[in-house]
Amino acid sequence: MANYSYRLPKEPHQGFFYPDPPFQNGYSSSKTKPYTRVRWKCQAFVNKTRYIGNVYLTSEGAENVEKSERFADSVFKSDVDSLDTFRPYRRIDVAAGDGEDIVALAIYADRLLEFKQNTLYVINIQGDSEFLEATFRYKGAESPQAVCETDFGIAWVNQQGCYLYTGGGNVQNLIEKDGRKIIALSTDTLPAQVVGESWDTFVNLQTAVGYSPLHRKLFIKRAIGNGAATDYPQTNADMYIYDIASGSWSFHLADVADNNLNDSSDFFVDMNKDMVYWHEGTANTNVQIHKWNPTATDQDEISFWTKSFDLGDPYREKRIYKIAIRYKGGNAMPVVMSIDGGETETAIGTLVTHTTAAWGELSTNLPTSAYQIMLGFNQGTAVLPGSTFELYEINIVYRKLKVQSL
Repeated sequence: MANYSYRLPKEPHQGFFYPDPPFQNGYSSSKTKPYTRVRWKCQAFVNKTRYIGNVYLTSEGAENVEKSERFADSVFKSDVDSLDTFRPYRRIDVAAGDGEDIVALAIYADRLLEFKQNTLYVINIQGDSEFLEATFRYKGAESPQAVCETDFGIAWVNQQGCYLYTGGGNVQNLIEKDGRKIIALSTDTLPAQVVGESWDTFVNLQTAVGYSPLHRKLFIKRAIGNGAATDYPQTNADMYIYDIASGSWSFHLADVADNNLNDSSDFFVDMNKDMVYWHEGTANTNVQIHKWNPTATDQDEISFWTKSFDLGDPYREKRIYKIAIRYKGGNAMPVVMSIDGGETETAIGTLVTHTTAAWGELSTNLPTSAYQIMLGFNQGTAVLPGSTFELYEINIVYRKLKVQSL
């Protein structure tokens, strides 16, 4: 290494020579020297600074023996404007030694979200020093692709739920609403009409979350990455989709006749604000880039149930007189009703074909009394509604019955 010259002010001589750059009013310390080699598993950027988690660090002098230290539950931040320079004193520990590794990092509203397998730590980074602001148990993430950024917060999934952090200090579970589960777990007891994939059996180590800013939807895909097509044959492309505008969920089965069952990458947003991903066009041969296409297509089989309508008071019996549905298409689609969470289905009418949105009033087998009802579309003798079918609104005409006194 070349020598460094330290010239005294107003002195004509050449100065003193040092093997390393000197400190004018301080001293050199191992804590101030940057690491010579840095590797990490997750990162996040804010304010010209890189935050890294679950890292391997090599100190000066240990390069030849490949002696690296692992900090699985620590976060390091880079020097400002030097995103590849990390020093020992710029280390953040909020829960060291808790037996969990850092899986993912995300930043929203001057908060650093540190995801471990079972726990989420929210770290305030808006000042000169960082401090732990909140801890959320059992709201961690199992893999980095299970976390994504949106324009309204950070979203992620685990086997207990789909969560959203918006910077308000609380975490919202999107599969629950008003104290009730919208999507069931495998241990839940629900009416026979509620069929589909239990949330805890759907989410696994290879599940990925993506967000489309153009369509304002969250996409939760069962499995991605190498081996997804082998570990989850015929189902790895199954998706739960959450619509932000309506706050509703839908479940989509994979098209086994297409190449969607091959391995794919996680989701990302391109320069056109489209949510895209890499996907094997032919297994182990070539890859293609795909994006979400919202255009409706013909489906041979489509059937679904609504949520349970308690009409604002689940403990009060009502008299149901009429059900009015505004829709388009239909093709004589049958509509049935289930009462009070029972397993029986009562036919109440069909939806005739309309080319534009129109009201259809169903009054067959009405009136009836119920505490709450569910409506099933295209159940039993199913028809082919095609791509023109759209459901806009459901209105129920009812009257609350008097409470019988003892």
